[in-house]
Amino acid sequence: MAQQGKYLYCLIREKQPKKFNISGMEGKDIYTINKNGLAMVVSDLPFQEEILATRANLLCHEKVMEEIMKEYDVIPISFGTIVQTKEEIIDEILKEKRAELEKLFQVLAGKIELGLKASWVDMKSVFQEIAKSSPIIQQLKKSKNVSYQERISTGELVGKLLESRRDAEKEKILKYLEAVAEDFKENKVLADDMILNTAFLVRKNKEKEFDRKINELGVKYEKRIKFAYVGPLPPFNFAKISF
Repeated sequence: MAQQGKYLYCLIREKQPKKFNISGMEGKDIYTINKNGLAMVVSDLPFQEEILATRANLLCHEKVMEEIMKEYDVIPISFGTIVQTKEEIIDEILKEKRAELEKLFQVLAGKIELGLKASWVDMKSVFQEIAKSSPIIQQLKKSKNVSYQERISTGELVGKLLESRRDAEKEKILKYLEAVAEDFKENKVLADDMILNTAFLVRKNKEKEFDRKINELGVKYEKRIKFAYVGPLPPFNFAKISF
């Protein structure tokens, strides 16, 4: 029989041991391991080196944190983190990293993460705009004999102009939202048509104002940019801890 381990979901501020009415991995109970006002939210799980990143497991990990967030500020733990004993949590995290965790809680107190992706609706029109803005590209389009090297150079130029256009659009969007956000983190754009992939740290009492601004952006850029907006989320992008 595999040794019983502790699967980690998130950290909260809580003095007393607590059980939650939520099911964790493999339907196990969710409870806390506490030390001096800090608590790790865990469930029991046979200790293993790797937890499979199935859709069900990922959703379970996220759902537990979303439920805990309704009552507490949380420091999220990365999916798949499992330790062997309760003592490891107390000694190596709650005690050893106490100062680091307290600083993080101060940063995250009363705040949530909101995610925003923005993409161009019609890339053909974007490339047409880029071509019209470049005399070099215009000249090459009119030329009947374009060498292989010229094609490569043109492709590189289009890439640079696309990046410049993306940066300009992104700056306008971020400038419109930054007054309502405490912080933001830019993540990697995943396709040529994507303008930004950004996480925002927002005070809970400003979530509706942030929602309103997203709706206004949607109306303003309706035919040019589409927005994908999610949240509230655990503040993964603003709570990096290692252990």
